[in-house]
Amino acid sequence: MNVIGTLLLACVCGGENALPRTETGVVVCPQSAFRIPLDLTAEERSSVDAIRIFVSEDMGQSWVRMSDGAPDMKVITFRARHDGEYWFIVTLIDGTGRQTPAHLEGVEPGLKVLVDTTKPAVTLKAIRSKSGRRGVRWTLD
Repeated sequence: MNVIGTLLLACVCGGENALPRTETGVVVCPQSAFRIPLDLTAEERSSVDAIRIFVSEDMGQSWVRMSDGAPDMKVITFRARHDGEYWFIVTLIDGTGRQTPAHLEGVEPGLKVLVDTTKPAVTLKAIRSKSGRRGVRWTLD
């Protein structure tokens, strides 16, 4: 069962279903709180005792256990403490307490989200050419 690739399919952020992605597949979210739908089949849900979610704020160098939930859990709500890139891995816990995958090292995250709540800043400056024409120079930060 390839749980990691199938669980985290989408990120729902601010009511938007189609969020932009970077070239590397990272979902860009303009809000610090978002929901992550979990997509498990009925067979997968019946064969586990719990769903465990891990998050990394350092691109997979370290993982923190974010939450545990019942097999019927459909959505995870995540609140970022700050802007940045967050990676997520979902594992399944069976009746004996065994976690699949057992170790997170080298596991490809099911979802990567870039939280960017900073609005762009536009700076306008009036300019005049040598011929006397007026214009505007602008920068976007």
